[in-house]
Amino acid sequence: MVTVWRDRGLWRQILDQLRRLIRVAAGRDAEPSLLMVDCQVV
Repeated sequence: MVTVWRDRGLWRQILDQLRRLIRVAAGRDAEPSLLMVDCQVV
């Protein structure tokens, strides 16, 4: 079942919605407003 959900993109939609709900419950905006990328070149 999970494979079918993944192939149809449902798993990503479920996780995205859960993330939004958790952010709102924590008093934050549903979507992040800043993206920070940290990389190291060796």
